[in-house]
Amino acid sequence: MRFSTCQAWSNSRHSPRSLARRTGSKCHCKSTVDPADGMRRRWNQAHRGKHAGLWGVGRTLAAERVRLSPHLATLWQYFSGAEQQAMDRQLRTERVGFSSMRVPLAMTGLAQLERFDAARLTPSQRIEAATVRWFLQSELRTAPYEDHTFNFNQFRGTHLDIVWVLTTAHPMRRTSDIDSWLARLELFGGRIDEGRGRAQAAVDRGLLPPRFILERSRVQVAAFLAPAAAQNVMVESLKRRSASMPDLDAATREAAVARATLLVETQVRPAFQRLGQWMDELLPRCGDDAGLWRLPDGEAAYAAALAANTTTLMSAREIHDTGLREVARIEAEMDRVLRGLGRTQGSVNERFATVEKELQPPPGADPRPALLARYEAYVR
Repeated sequence: MRFSTCQAWSNSRHSPRSLARRTGSKCHCKSTVDPADGMRRRWNQAHRGKHAGLWGVGRTLAAERVRLSPHLATLWQYFSGAEQQAMDRQLRTERVGFSSMRVPLAMTGLAQLERFDAARLTPSQRIEAATVRWFLQSELRTAPYEDHTFNFNQFRGTHLDIVWVLTTAHPMRRTSDIDSWLARLELFGGRIDEGRGRAQAAVDRGLLPPRFILERSRVQVAAFLAPAAAQNVMVESLKRRSASMPDLDAATREAAVARATLLVETQVRPAFQRLGQWMDELLPRCGDDAGLWRLPDGEAAYAAALAANTTTLMSAREIHDTGLREVARIEAEMDRVLRGLGRTQGSVNERFATVEKELQPPPGADPRPALLARYEAYVR
């Protein structure tokens, strides 16, 4: 069936209604229309009209991916009109990871690519199709291991991502942007609780973070909680970014700040406090080993990460052995060059360090004229 993967999305464990069934919560979809219906309609449009063909599929695939993440839609202001306005009021669900959410879309994209006869594509189109296919296949390979990276890590954790969205990515151009900002802030605490539930489910599967990651993330949570609500980074950001809005009167701004302070005090800070307590309880169970090998399916997760980041299906051992061979080859070449310069005493590293030291400009004087003169001599 042509759109079986779209139907799979509506019935999958990642759809809004499926999430609601699994978590016992209400589905907050504003429409009773199956989300697969909209996707099905847009894919049909990708194969006809002025945007038909491979370019249309790529265009539709990109838009569907952004629709899964209001954060990206806001950062790029990808859509227009009512759709973009609706995106700017949402925060991405944290019950499942973003990679897992993209699995049905990747399946659909691969199915759409199969509809094209490679023999009828131009050389550049074949390269484009192969690139997109590799990207989608990579997403399918890595999605099962998304929780191996711990969703409250110190670099891209949920507790950091939402703060970034609200303090940086969310636009502040007009009064309506403040309304959508407050709508997002009202969702913030719930998203932290969702993320904590997801992290606990990962821990229950044996996916514990190393101690140093949890300790650093715990420091970040404590820093967020340190100021009172009125001085919290969320409220301070609203004050600062709304100060220069031309259509915002003082009373409206004051009311918005008061509403933000109340939400931080009653919803956001309690969620961060619960998160901090959970981290404190988890910390004694964490060790110092950071390798994926220690986790369930760790070797498979590492292999998927290698494939995604190197575009090769070589194993970790094969990559390591390749590195050793390359180091040996490069050092042999360096030894040949150094011997040609009369540098025969000591190891390659020692001889290279000696040459490097000798080539440094003398201390005190401005080295730039001499360096420029040297490079001019090289190119003559």
